[in-house]
Amino acid sequence: MEVGLSWLSPWPRRGIKTIVLEQAPGPPQGLRGEILQPNGQQVLDQLGLLSKLPSESTRTVQKFHFCRVGGKRLCTVDYGDLPPPYNRAVVTLPNVAHHAILDAIEREPSVSLRYRSTFTGLLREKDRVVGLTARQGEAQFSIQAKVVVGAMGHFQKFAKPCRFQPSCISIRRDT
Repeated sequence: MEVGLSWLSPWPRRGIKTIVLEQAPGPPQGLRGEILQPNGQQVLDQLGLLSKLPSESTRTVQKFHFCRVGGKRLCTVDYGDLPPPYNRAVVTLPNVAHHAILDAIEREPSVSLRYRSTFTGLLREKDRVVGLTARQGEAQFSIQAKVVVGAMGHFQKFAKPCRFQPSCISIRRDT
């Protein structure tokens, strides 16, 4: 999932106002299916979303055979070796899981999703992080926050100003 929206899930349910900055211009389009790995299924299940995926748009798969072009098998992944209930992959039609998450976020009044937004830096007071700066189109803006979470993609723009190695980063402001 491009947005990593499921990462923020516990906060809105606790009434914490949450803003998600997403570089993409909007919800995903196009014809690409999704494969939900066991950990992703568990997250969606904890959010109450896994059971809401339309059954006509999903199929469970026990084994995947990965092959070279021309047919020679490279390897087989057998999800049946994992403990239930997530001992399978779930294959969906294009963007089914992503749109289920977006629909859930739209129903949550404490969440704001800002497309075409790019993280540009951190706001600091002395040695503490107190928010972030970002750009949406040509407009620059800042967000004051008690907690700033960065989910990095390929370019890891969040890591350098935080002085962290690429990984999952959570920066907490002291209250």
